[in-house]
Amino acid sequence: MTLRLFITPRAAREIRRAAEWWSVNRLDAPGAVRADLKTTLAILHEQPGIGGEVENASSLDVQRFYLDRVKY
Repeated sequence: MTLRLFITPRAAREIRRAAEWWSVNRLDAPGAVRADLKTTLAILHEQPGIGGEVENASSLDVQRFYLDRVKY
């Protein structure tokens, strides 16, 4: 069975906003947010149980991840 990942529109906006800020303000690693997220999603695909639960989420099985390197 293949794990289906879905990023909500709100989460996509937050990712875009964070990635844009990072690319302007962290010139040593402008693509770090997107790279770290891509790595995290690849790990999630292999280990679907990782990530923190989101209490009172509007959908089931919503998970939250912390990107340690970029502190986001």
